[in-house]
Amino acid sequence: MHHHLLGYYLPGGCDQPASRCEIHHLTPRARGGKTSLNDCALFCWHHHHIVIHEMGWTVVLNPDGTTTAYSPDKTKVLYSHGPPPARAG
Repeated sequence: MHHHLLGYYLPGGCDQPASRCEIHHLTPRARGGKTSLNDCALFCWHHHHIVIHEMGWTVVLNPDGTTTAYSPDKTKVLYSHGPPPARAG
């Protein structure tokens, strides 16, 4: 996983460094999710375990690199900006 993915997968972002984050499968492995850059994202412990797994939010990676997060009942929808440009070097 690349460090530039941090914080951009959850609308609103997160300031935790990538070294303190965990990989989350956007499509659960039990439902055929692949361990790949296209189906995984970095989340801090709080966003990964509390927001996604315990509170039930779903994060979708859109084709343009933005994300959309949905509350369990789909009454709240949050949109992210695109990923930052890759660093040179």
